[in-house]
Amino acid sequence: MVKLKSEQCIRIKRVRPTQIYCVAGVVWITQQGDLHDYILGPGDTLQVAQGLTLLTALEPSMVEVERARASTWREHLGQLHKLAQGWIERWAGKNRGRARNGPVPYY
Repeated sequence: MVKLKSEQCIRIKRVRPTQIYCVAGVVWITQQGDLHDYILGPGDTLQVAQGLTLLTALEPSMVEVERARASTWREHLGQLHKLAQGWIERWAGKNRGRARNGPVPYY
């Protein structure tokens, strides 16, 4: 856990993906090789890739910085299941009401 005063800046040099979690306050994050900047408020999380990251507190803040853990195959399977369920529900919704109301031709 890192406490930051207003306008205090820290440098994070990483060789592995890192998770930044804002516990309190507001922080501004910019990282090497990324054209976007990020603002995190209380409860927000950002995973940053390897390289240099600068984190600046826009007000007194508290952040947690930890190495991102690898996802397990069960988590990936769960995400795939949710995605498939969404596709099925969307497909079923689009095809609802398209059934024939008349007789089916017999040849």
